[in-house]
Amino acid sequence: MALRSDSLLVKGMGWVAVGLAALYWVVESVMDSYLYGLGSLTSRLLSPDINETMMRLLSISLLLGFGYYARTTIDRLSRTETMARPSLE
Repeated sequence: MALRSDSLLVKGMGWVAVGLAALYWVVESVMDSYLYGLGSLTSRLLSPDINETMMRLLSISLLLGFGYYARTTIDRLSRTETMARPSLE
């Protein structure tokens, strides 16, 4: 089953990446707060230290970059498949 560029999953690929990035930030904060005892959950969510912030931003950038890459790759594949279809028929 090929993914079409107009399918709901492909159209929402960017939002999936944003959602995963937000989920990552929350999970990381919960781990820091409860697993490692580095402060309250609200302080870890809203104002982590600079090292933690840089690591989270790096991870979030990778998630968003992958979402963009996946979307453009699927779009390009769909366009190529559409262009090649008449020559195959």
